[in-house]
Amino acid sequence: MFTFDTHSICDGPSKFDLSNALFDKLPGGRSRVLDFTTNSEKLLRVCVVVNKVSTEDGSRESWIIDGYISKIIYDGAELEKPPGDKIHFYYRTDKRSGWMKFQHLMTKK
Repeated sequence: MFTFDTHSICDGPSKFDLSNALFDKLPGGRSRVLDFTTNSEKLLRVCVVVNKVSTEDGSRESWIIDGYISKIIYDGAELEKPPGDKIHFYYRTDKRSGWMKFQHLMTKK
């Protein structure tokens, strides 16, 4: 069983992609999904549907993000998760870095 607490983000979306995830839907009304990658010992890629973004400071580059996990890929394998798992972020769009905090346990599919 894998457990995820807080992880550092080493790559993620641009400010433009983040704003599109909030304000634009895909054809058919589907939500846009953003990818975040961490620098853990094995590749961890998290796909997220964003539902809330707030400014962390006045720079307009630092954000507090809340969303729902769409998919998690850890070391090449997709992980099972309960529906509606939430995730919380601090993210800098200029540096494409920050941290993410999972709120549930995951198991390998």
